[in-house]
Amino acid sequence: MDQLLSSCPSEDIDVVNSLLYAYDLLATVPRRGGPGITTGRLVFITNDKELRSFVENDLSCTKCPCKDKVIALNYDEFKARLRQAISSM
Repeated sequence: MDQLLSSCPSEDIDVVNSLLYAYDLLATVPRRGGPGITTGRLVFITNDKELRSFVENDLSCTKCPCKDKVIALNYDEFKARLRQAISSM
């Protein structure tokens, strides 16, 4: 965690730290079959391009069970997905 935080934009260190703790909670919540990665995703919403790039490129794993668990969206993308989810209900 310290290594990851040392590479994030300094002005965003508190935000990234909070995101890591939220992910840690998501990863350790027990499922029906036992502890481990839940089936949900952690959506991170920001219009800050540098922070989003860090989340997508450095925070999201590529070769482990948590792949694609952290999703970065800007506010417009989030609103569009929310509208789509509501219309499909």
